[in-house]
Formats: sequence, C-alpha cells, structure tokens
Amino acid sequence: MIYIIQTIVIYSLTYSIAVMGLSLVVGYSQIFVLSQAAVFGVGSFTYAVMSSRNITSDLLIVIPVAIVIGGLLSLVTGLPLFRLGGDYYIVASLAFQYVIIQGLVNWTSVSGGPPGLFGFSSPSILGWNITSNMDFIYVLVPILVLALGSLLWVRRMPYGRALVAMADDEAALAAGGVKADSLRVGVFVLAGTLAAVAGVLFTSFLNVASPGDYGISESILMISMVLVGGSRSLIGPFIGALFLSSLPYWLNLVNWSVYMTGVVTGVLLLLVAFFLPDGVAGLATSWVHRRRMHEQSRQASSVEPSLGGQS
Repeated sequence: MIYIIQTIVIYSLTYSIAVMGLSLVVGYSQIFVLSQAAVFGVGSFTYAVMSSRNITSDLLIVIPVAIVIGGLLSLVTGLPLFRLGGDYYIVASLAFQYVIIQGLVNWTSVSGGPPGLFGFSSPSILGWNITSNMDFIYVLVPILVLALGSLLWVRRMPYGRALVAMADDEAALAAGGVKADSLRVGVFVLAGTLAAVAGVLFTSFLNVASPGDYGISESILMISMVLVGGSRSLIGPFIGALFLSSLPYWLNLVNWSVYMTGVVTGVLLLLVAFFLPDGVAGLATSWVHRRRMHEQSRQASSVEPSLGGQS
C-alpha cells in the first residue's frame, strides 16, 4: 500500500510540473494546445538516449539539455502556430503532435522505434544514485517548488500582468501596442520547457521510453488536468494531476476496469464544463471570495449602528 501511495505521489508531482506551464497557455492565452505530450515525450527521450548511450544519467546535466531542446521545439512550432486562429490552431497543434511522435517512431536509430528504449541506468545527482520511490519524491518536490516559484515570479512581472490583460481584453491590450502573439509564443515556450523537464523525470522513474506513450491521448489527459484543476490557478494543475493521474488506481479499488478511465475523465470534463468552468481551484477561490465579502459586509453593518448612535 505504501508503494502505491508513493507511486501516486510521484505521478502527481511529475504531471503537475508537466501541465503547470500549460495552465498559463490555456488560462491566459485561451488556446487549447494538443501538442504538449509531444514535448513531454521529447524530454523523456532526451534522458533515455543520454542514459542508454552512457553519455550521462546525471539529472543536473540531462535536465538543462532537455530544457533547451523542449524550448527550441516549442519556439519552432509556436511561431507558425500562433499565426493561425480559432479551430485552425487546434488542428495545426494536433498535426505537430502527430509529426513529432511519428518522427520518434521512425527514427529507430535514436528512439528504438515503436518499442522505444528501456533498461538504462538509474538517474543520479552529483554521484547520488536515485533508486527508491522516496528518493524520487525528494527530487520531485524541490523541482515542483522551483517551477511554482518561477511561474509566480513570471505572473508578477510586467509580462505576467500583460498575460492577465490579454485574457481579460485582448483588444485593449493591442490598442496599447502589445502584440498578443508574442505573449502567446513566450508562454508556449515556457510550457514546453516545463513539459520537457517533467519528461526527463517521468522516464528516469519508469526506466522506459516508448513513443506510443506520448500520443494524442496523453495531450488530452494533460488538457483535462488543467481544466479539472483550474486553468487560471497555479495550484489547479496539481489538483487535476493528483486526481486524474491516480484515477486508474481508484477505479481498480472499486473493481472497475482501467479502460474506464477515459469514460470517467470524459464525464468529469462535462461536469466541470457545466458546473465548474473555473475548475476545482476556481471553486475554492470563489468560496474564499464570498466568505471575505460576507465578512466585510458583516463588519460594515456592525459599524453603521455605532455611527448612528454617535450622531
């Protein structure tokens, strides 16, 4: 049981890192990206190739390499994508997802083809071998905190305030001389770097990387995590990742087939769309806001009689 809980925590933390940047793309750029899993997969194969070829398994070396590759790939795909609009963007991002994954499938000398790569050495950090589940958790938590701190910093910068303005009123932002497409490309690159980092961590834990694991279904899962948790909250992706990444385990506990995961996820998305458009984190934020307004109203009503008595 402890092993299962640790595995759920590792999956949740890894997917949280993968979709944190995606929450900015969906929440502020207001665009659905269906190519995030491809960048996630590129990060995975970055570790798989470097480890299987005995280049290095040190995460302090592999992660920066994955950040550069994931960022450049996101930049190259983002520049033409954001020239499109509406449904065309979704179709184009899906096409890029397909091209990247098929490239991995057919580049057998690097990716190992459809079976992928497996059986490489355990990851390490400066000579410390990461072998147990708790070791991975000790690595994942600081990286998650660092990623969260970076996104908080971005949101408080002028760039982050411009993102909020773009989500609220893109026409007003354009009138101020700020190009929305430039903002979208920037946040898309940020999302790609985080997905690549998560891919490295994902494969270093599983010790296997297969192109089939990063198809369109994985991109839909990532979008679902963002929507369920809340696309305009930094804690939202963690909530969505915690629930959806552990969903197969909960289904198994009630003797449901893991193949029902997609059905349950679809029903959950419908419920969120109708009743929780801001996700679970948005519901919590609304509750806190209502409580605060109620408290302020109560304090104001208690002050008014005292003012009346003084007059």
